[in-house]
Formats: sequence, structure tokens, C-alpha cells
Amino acid sequence: MFLSAQSPFKNLKNHGTSKASSTRSFQLRLFLALVCFLLFLALLSDTLSGSSPEGGKSPAVSSIKEWQMDGESLSLPLSLKNLPSRTEVTLTAQLHTNPGDYLYIKTVYAPVQIFADGELIFEYGQPGSFSPFWLDPPTKVALFPLPASGETVSLTMRYQSPCQRSTLTLYPVLIGTSAAILEQLFSEMGFSLFFSIVLIALGMILCLISFVLTRFELSGISFFWLGLFAFCVGIWILGECNLTGLFIQNSTLLYLMAFVGLFILSAPLLKFIQVVLELPHNPWINGMLLTLTVCVCTAFSLQLAGIASLSRTLYVFHGMILLFFLLTCVLVLSEAVRRRNTAARRLLLPMMILTLFVILELANYYLRYLNSQKSLFFQIGMVFFIISLSIVCGYFMGDMLILRTRNQQLNYEVFLMEKQVDMQKEGIGFCPRLPHS
Repeated sequence: MFLSAQSPFKNLKNHGTSKASSTRSFQLRLFLALVCFLLFLALLSDTLSGSSPEGGKSPAVSSIKEWQMDGESLSLPLSLKNLPSRTEVTLTAQLHTNPGDYLYIKTVYAPVQIFADGELIFEYGQPGSFSPFWLDPPTKVALFPLPASGETVSLTMRYQSPCQRSTLTLYPVLIGTSAAILEQLFSEMGFSLFFSIVLIALGMILCLISFVLTRFELSGISFFWLGLFAFCVGIWILGECNLTGLFIQNSTLLYLMAFVGLFILSAPLLKFIQVVLELPHNPWINGMLLTLTVCVCTAFSLQLAGIASLSRTLYVFHGMILLFFLLTCVLVLSEAVRRRNTAARRLLLPMMILTLFVILELANYYLRYLNSQKSLFFQIGMVFFIISLSIVCGYFMGDMLILRTRNQQLNYEVFLMEKQVDMQKEGIGFCPRLPHS
């Protein structure tokens, strides 16, 4: 009788052992898939860059290469360093326009005015167009028509250097039809735009799933934190994708989306780890959450007070995010090795993959090794992280449901034993048969 009552836990132990071996096999397959996928991306990148003319640019789109600044010739992109705040920089170029030609420009935290033959055709970020606490205008991309003269046009671009940065970055200017420019931008940034929308939708779906699961099992809240993490990453990528700026003209909204998503994305990830590893009072996780909360509130307070913009405090968060990811990896590794936590073993590889891509992303941001869409490395890491974490969540919820079922069965067997004892005391002699587990 008592052996029958204890058998569910014995079966659960054996089940956990088989689960652990299957987890190791799954992690190995995931790692091999990661290597194959990266090799595929490398081959695809080489193929695309070598098959299109002019390094991937459409024949109908060209970059204005010859510029003049203070009588000197230069080409874009170009970074002008150690400039005092609001230093005026003027570029001029001669170009032949065709009917239907458009210009595509990008300005980063710098007011700009553009003239064609002395006539103002575009301006952005001029004094009075933004509230003073913004300090610098948000990043702006624009696509606008040129005068349909069919002749040579003198193009003048007048920039003002940012207040919060000592470097003015001048990006290439594209000329061509609007359809051709959009086609090229989609070929370069379409993945980021599509992936950000997928992450936002996936985050919402996971949050909705969590609301359903928590009615049956409180541990289902892990899906909520995973979904919120995906949502934060999604709005960060969507906000900083240049292609988004052509469809959403509100540059302030995109600025807030990018920085809010980036600044707080560590919080839901830490809460997810805390729930899955069952560490509600872990001092490391709670300390990181408290530090992040204080830093986010301070950064936005400095922006609203007109003291320091979010783009200036960004570098603090870069270091903080990297540190948090490294500490989380160490914590998960410690739980997996020292305490033999099955959930930690399942989380270890996904966390290591994501941390690796965070390091690659930050290295590319500061070293400019690859001229690619920002957050590309993080996006690749997120693909594997979300897929593997969704599988881990499935394992996690499966274990919880198994425990719930076994506990209910055990409670029922205990109830029958108590009922049998009571009836024997009363002399009824009724002895119900216990179900075999």
C-alpha cells in the first residue's frame, strides 16, 4: 500500500533522468544547427554581395560620391570628430537629375537643411521644432523628391553638429526613383523590419498564453516574462531600423521605442530566469533588477530635465547589459553544476548563445567591423534563443503538469487510505482497492 503511494515519485525521478539525457541531446542538435545556420548566412551574404552590381546596389540607385567641404573633396560616410556643439558643416555636390528622382538621407542627432540651386527642399531638427529637453533631434531618415529639371543641380547640405556628442557622422546620400530606393533598402533592412514585427507578435502571443496557463499552474507566468522580453527586443529593433522611419514619420516615437526597448530588455529576461530556476530571493538577480530600475529612471529623468539625452546614457547601458548577461550565464552555470538543477541545464546553452551574440553586437557597434544594420548579430542570437527557450518552456510546463497530476494522484491515494482506516475502526470492513500507478 505505501509502496504504491510512493511510486509516482520514483517514476518522476526516472522521468527526470530521461528528460536530462534528452535535454543534452537537444542542446547538441541546437548547437550543430547554429553552426550550420551561420555557415549558411555567410555563404548567402557572399552570394548576394557578389551577384548584384556595385556591391549590392540597384542600377537605378546611385550614391552621391563626390562632395566638397571648404574646398576639399571627400566621400561619404564620414565622421567628423571633436566638433564643438552646433558647429555648422556644409557639403556641396553637383549632380544630374532625371524626372522622378528622389533623395534618401539619414541624419543622426544633427539638424540639417538641404538646398537645390539655393532653394530649400528639406529641413529637419531646426530650433523650435522640438522641445528643449530633447537636446538633439532624434535620428531621421527621409525620402523626398528632387526638382524635375533634367539638368545639373547644385546640392547643398548644411548640418549642425550634435550637443550630446562630439562626433558628427555623415551618411551616404542615395539618388534614384522612389521605387528603386525602397527596393534597395528592403534588400538591406527588410529582414530587420520583418523580424521585429514577428518578435512583437510573438511576445503578445506568449503573454496571452501565460494568462491562460496561470489559471491552471502559477509557473505559467514564465511565458509572460519570455513574451515581454521578445516584445522589448522587437520594439527596440523596430525603432532603430532605418526602413521603419520611411513608414512611421514620427521620429520621436521611434527614438523612444528604440531606447525604451533596449534599456529594459534585461528585466523580463532576469524575471524569466528567476521563475524558471525558482530563485525568488536570489540576491544577484534582485540586485541586478534594482540596479536596472534605478538606472532607467535616472536616464529618463536626465532626458526630461534636459541634462543628458538617452543617446548619451546609452553607453552606460551597453556595459550594464553585457555585465548582466555574463552574470546570468554564471548564475545559470552555477545552478546547473553545483545544484544539478535540470532547468538550469536546459537554459545554459541558450543563455550562452545569446550572450555570445551580445558580445559580437557590441564589438561591431564600437569597432564598425561590418557595415550592416545595427542589432543584426543580436537578431541572429534572438532567433536561436526564442526557439530554444520556447522548447525549454514546453519542457518546464510539462514537468509542472506531470508533478501536478502525480500530486493529485498521491492525494487521492492518501484519501483512500484514510477512508479505509476509518472504516476499519468502525468495523465495517469495507476495503476499497487502491489504483495502481
